Amino acid sequence: MTRVLITGGTGFIGGHLTEYILENEKNSKVVLLSRPDGSTTKETIYYLFKKYGGRIRFAKVDIRDYKEVRAIVKDIDIVYHLAAQPNPDMSIIDPRETFDINIRNI
Repeated sequence: MTRVLITGGTGFIGGHLTEYILENEKNSKVVLLSRPDGSTTKETIYYLFKKYGGRIRFAKVDIRDYKEVRAIVKDIDIVYHLAAQPNPDMSIIDPRETFDINIRNI
């Protein structure tokens, strides 16, 4: 069983990648890591759980929480890091936060 972690897994690209993996890699399970502040796409989560049920897990974890992320990653075979700061203006306002989200903890 291949265990896959997708950060940003409820976003546009992450949702499609999740579906692709679960459709084409029948011996895989996917963990979707997404922000705990409610900024996830509920429709994507509902659709994926309805279609793939037990092969998918959702973890509401802030990518900047090193201990939480490390606890999840220890049981993972493949990581697709798609979590990112989507607002270019925020990279100017708070470059440290953007760096932490986009690069630092994975």
